[in-house]
Amino acid sequence: MPTMTPEERQDYLDLISEEYEGQSFYTMDGFEDCLMYYMEVDGKPRAVYCYEDLVEKFAKENKCTYTEAVEFVDFNVVRSLYFDGAPLLMHRINRDFTTLDPSYFEERYSDE
Repeated sequence: MPTMTPEERQDYLDLISEEYEGQSFYTMDGFEDCLMYYMEVDGKPRAVYCYEDLVEKFAKENKCTYTEAVEFVDFNVVRSLYFDGAPLLMHRINRDFTTLDPSYFEERYSDE
């Protein structure tokens, strides 16, 4: 589920670029719809993404299980975010997330 509409996201990015003119602001290509907001850390803007949205988006696009998507995102995305100004990841707080049927984690996503 996208966190922002494309219009809201573009307005947000325009606002950030105006407010922090001349400063680097890193975003993750291909995961624009997972952007939640931005925050300032040490005077620099940082994009904040929803971890669960990243995983679900990857699983749907690659028709893999949720567990396979978690492994991919953890290994290839999270590990790459250790540089100055890197985007931040937050977990969605959802009480139902931990009470899901275990088979959910092994079902493959599809377009249906």
